[in-house]
Amino acid sequence: MLQLLQTKWKNRKRYTYSEMPDWLVVFFGLTSFIVAGYYTFILSKVVPDYLETANSIPPSEWGWKGWLLSSMLAALGLVVWHFGTVALRCSDILRDRRYK
Repeated sequence: MLQLLQTKWKNRKRYTYSEMPDWLVVFFGLTSFIVAGYYTFILSKVVPDYLETANSIPPSEWGWKGWLLSSMLAALGLVVWHFGTVALRCSDILRDRRYK
């Protein structure tokens, strides 16, 4: 049973974004837009206070908590960038298919 599932998984049809059906492009675009928007909202509330505090304290005095917070904010920034790029790509594909 498990080997049958593994075989089906390995032999599945793999799509690039431009080959996907419209409903799948809409699904990925919409979910990516929601994720990017949510984390952008969170970062817009946190980053101004972080920058104000970080600019008032020298980096040598941050300690491990300051560097951990900086790493977490940078990781969230990368998440926003990734999902925003996916949402933009899906939007471009749908615009090209439907409006050109």
